[in-house]
Amino acid sequence: MGKERFIKQTENWVKDFVIKHNLCPFAAKPVLRKQVKFEVFEQESFSSWTDIFLQSIQELEQGHQFTTAIMILPWLNEDFGAYLDVLAFSQDILEEAGLDDRFQLASFHPKYQFAETQEKDVSNKTNQSPHALIHILNVQEMAQAIEQYDGDTEDIPTRNIQL
Repeated sequence: MGKERFIKQTENWVKDFVIKHNLCPFAAKPVLRKQVKFEVFEQESFSSWTDIFLQSIQELEQGHQFTTAIMILPWLNEDFGAYLDVLAFSQDILEEAGLDDRFQLASFHPKYQFAETQEKDVSNKTNQSPHALIHILNVQEMAQAIEQYDGDTEDIPTRNIQL
Protein backbone atom coordinates (compact mmCIF):
# COMPACT_ATOMS: atom_id res chain seq x y z
CA MET A 1 0.00 0.00 0.00
CA GLY A 2 1.52 3.33 -1.07
CA LYS A 3 1.93 6.33 1.18
CA GLU A 4 -0.71 8.26 -0.78
CA ARG A 5 -3.29 5.60 0.07
CA PHE A 6 -2.52 5.82 3.81
CA ILE A 7 -2.84 9.60 3.62
CA LYS A 8 -6.11 9.45 1.68
CA GLN A 9 -7.63 6.95 4.14
CA THR A 10 -6.60 9.14 7.07
CA GLU A 11 -7.88 12.33 5.43
CA ASN A 12 -11.20 10.62 4.69
CA TRP A 13 -11.45 9.43 8.31
CA VAL A 14 -10.82 12.99 9.55
CA LYS A 15 -13.43 14.46 7.19
CA ASP A 16 -16.05 11.68 7.19
CA PHE A 17 -15.86 10.75 10.86
CA VAL A 18 -14.14 13.34 13.05
CA ILE A 19 -15.46 16.47 11.32
CA LYS A 20 -18.77 15.05 10.09
CA HIS A 21 -19.74 14.02 13.63
CA ASN A 22 -18.04 17.06 15.19
CA LEU A 23 -15.98 14.80 17.48
CA CYS A 24 -13.40 17.55 17.66
CA PRO A 25 -14.96 20.98 17.20
CA PHE A 26 -11.49 22.36 16.42
CA ALA A 27 -10.67 20.01 13.51
CA ALA A 28 -12.64 21.54 10.64
CA LYS A 29 -10.85 24.90 10.44
CA PRO A 30 -7.29 23.65 9.83
CA VAL A 31 -8.52 20.87 7.53
CA LEU A 32 -10.57 23.24 5.38
CA ARG A 33 -7.63 25.66 5.24
CA LYS A 34 -5.31 22.77 4.27
CA GLN A 35 -3.11 23.48 7.29
CA VAL A 36 -2.79 19.84 8.36
CA LYS A 37 0.35 18.02 7.32
CA PHE A 38 -0.28 14.31 6.77
CA GLU A 39 2.94 12.32 6.78
CA VAL A 40 3.50 8.56 6.53
CA PHE A 41 6.37 7.05 8.46
CA GLU A 42 7.02 3.43 7.49
CA GLN A 43 10.46 2.76 8.98
CA GLU A 44 10.65 0.83 12.20
CA SER A 45 13.59 2.51 13.92
CA PHE A 46 13.48 4.87 16.85
CA SER A 47 16.46 6.90 15.60
CA SER A 48 14.87 7.60 12.22
CA TRP A 49 11.55 8.32 13.98
CA THR A 50 13.28 10.89 16.20
CA ASP A 51 14.64 12.70 13.14
CA ILE A 52 11.34 12.80 11.24
CA PHE A 53 9.34 13.70 14.36
CA LEU A 54 11.64 16.62 15.23
CA GLN A 55 11.69 17.73 11.58
CA SER A 56 7.88 17.90 11.58
CA ILE A 57 7.91 19.91 14.80
CA GLN A 58 10.54 22.25 13.38
CA GLU A 59 8.37 22.85 10.30
CA LEU A 60 5.40 23.65 12.55
CA GLU A 61 7.54 26.05 14.60
CA GLN A 62 8.83 27.84 11.49
CA GLY A 63 5.30 28.67 10.43
CA HIS A 64 5.23 26.81 7.16
CA GLN A 65 1.74 26.39 5.72
CA PHE A 66 0.93 23.73 8.34
CA THR A 67 -0.29 24.44 11.87
CA THR A 68 -0.67 20.81 12.89
CA ALA A 69 0.68 17.44 11.75
CA ILE A 70 -0.75 13.94 11.69
CA MET A 71 1.98 11.33 11.62
CA ILE A 72 0.73 8.04 10.15
CA LEU A 73 2.55 4.92 11.39
CA PRO A 74 0.95 1.98 9.56
CA TRP A 75 3.57 -0.52 10.70
CA LEU A 76 2.07 -0.17 14.20
CA ASN A 77 -1.55 -0.86 13.16
CA GLU A 78 -1.61 -4.35 14.65
CA ASP A 79 0.35 -3.74 17.86
CA PHE A 80 -1.27 -1.24 20.22
CA GLY A 81 1.37 -1.88 22.91
CA ALA A 82 4.23 -1.03 20.55
CA TYR A 83 2.29 2.04 19.43
CA LEU A 84 1.99 3.20 23.05
CA ASP A 85 5.78 2.77 23.38
CA VAL A 86 6.36 5.01 20.33
CA LEU A 87 3.85 7.53 21.70
CA ALA A 88 5.65 7.62 25.07
CA PHE A 89 9.01 7.90 23.27
CA SER A 90 7.61 10.83 21.26
CA GLN A 91 6.45 12.55 24.44
CA ASP A 92 9.94 12.06 25.87
CA ILE A 93 11.43 13.67 22.75
CA LEU A 94 9.16 16.70 23.21
CA GLU A 95 10.12 17.04 26.88
CA GLU A 96 13.85 16.56 26.30
CA ALA A 97 13.78 19.19 23.54
CA GLY A 98 11.89 21.57 25.86
CA LEU A 99 8.98 21.69 23.42
CA ASP A 100 6.23 20.16 25.57
CA ASP A 101 4.97 23.63 26.47
CA ARG A 102 4.46 24.42 22.75
CA PHE A 103 3.26 21.09 21.38
CA GLN A 104 1.08 18.29 22.66
CA LEU A 105 0.29 14.89 21.25
CA ALA A 106 -3.07 13.29 20.57
CA SER A 107 -3.20 9.56 19.97
CA PHE A 108 -5.34 7.43 17.68
CA HIS A 109 -5.04 3.75 16.77
CA PRO A 110 -7.22 1.06 15.12
CA LYS A 111 -7.16 -0.93 18.37
CA TYR A 112 -7.29 2.00 20.77
CA GLN A 113 -8.35 1.04 24.27
CA PHE A 114 -8.50 3.43 27.20
CA ALA A 115 -7.22 2.21 30.55
CA GLU A 116 -9.96 0.75 32.74
CA THR A 117 -12.17 -0.15 29.74
CA GLN A 118 -13.05 -3.41 28.05
CA GLU A 119 -11.85 -4.00 24.49
CA LYS A 120 -15.38 -3.57 23.02
CA ASP A 121 -16.27 -0.54 25.17
CA VAL A 122 -17.89 2.13 22.98
CA SER A 123 -15.75 4.88 24.56
CA ASN A 124 -12.70 3.44 22.77
CA LYS A 125 -14.26 4.28 19.39
CA THR A 126 -13.55 7.99 19.91
CA ASN A 127 -9.81 7.32 19.48
CA GLN A 128 -9.95 4.49 16.98
CA SER A 129 -8.65 5.42 13.54
CA PRO A 130 -7.86 3.56 10.30
CA HIS A 131 -4.11 3.66 11.08
CA ALA A 132 -1.83 4.30 14.02
CA LEU A 133 -1.58 8.10 14.28
CA ILE A 134 0.23 10.64 16.38
CA HIS A 135 -1.32 14.08 16.02
CA ILE A 136 1.05 16.94 16.86
CA LEU A 137 -0.96 19.91 18.12
CA ASN A 138 0.24 23.47 18.60
CA VAL A 139 -0.62 24.37 22.21
CA GLN A 140 -1.09 28.08 21.44
CA GLU A 141 -3.45 27.34 18.52
CA MET A 142 -5.44 24.93 20.69
CA ALA A 143 -5.70 27.53 23.46
CA GLN A 144 -7.05 30.09 20.96
CA ALA A 145 -9.54 27.57 19.54
CA ILE A 146 -10.74 26.64 23.03
CA GLU A 147 -11.10 30.32 23.94
CA GLN A 148 -13.31 30.88 20.88
CA TYR A 149 -15.33 27.69 21.46
CA ASP A 150 -18.96 28.27 22.34
CA GLY A 151 -19.40 25.48 24.86
CA ASP A 152 -17.71 23.56 27.63
CA THR A 153 -14.74 21.55 26.33
CA GLU A 154 -15.12 19.15 29.26
CA ASP A 155 -18.43 18.00 27.75
CA ILE A 156 -16.81 16.93 24.46
CA PRO A 157 -15.66 13.41 25.51
CA THR A 158 -19.02 12.56 27.09
CA ARG A 159 -20.89 13.81 24.03
CA ASN A 160 -18.62 11.82 21.73
CA ILE A 161 -19.16 8.59 23.68
CA GLN A 162 -22.93 9.10 23.58
CA LEU A 163 -22.79 9.82 19.85
